[in-house]
Amino acid sequence: KNKWLEGAIDVVLYHHEKYNGSGYIYGLEGKNIPLNARIFAIADVFDALTSERPYKKAFSFEQSMEILKQGGGVHFEPELVVTFENIAKNIFMEINWLNIYAVLLF
Repeated sequence: KNKWLEGAIDVVLYHHEKYNGSGYIYGLEGKNIPLNARIFAIADVFDALTSERPYKKAFSFEQSMEILKQGGGVHFEPELVVTFENIAKNIFMEINWLNIYAVLLF
């Protein structure tokens, strides 16, 4: 009911859809998946891969990018994976730097 969250509806509903149509909830494929959900799917998986979790160690940047590239055309829109690849290293380095900085501060 909050107007400022309306843009998040597509992300919440559709970020588990896969580019080839094998995802869920609705089995959407390709450009039928809203753009913001297609973008978020890449960012979400990248974050999961590069983050340490209670059940796994973090993958390296290189391993994570390889997994994303392998998912192009299946899980992710291939063109968006290429676009993400062009900016991913800078984002990865910035986030890691911020995490290190936060640990040093606290």
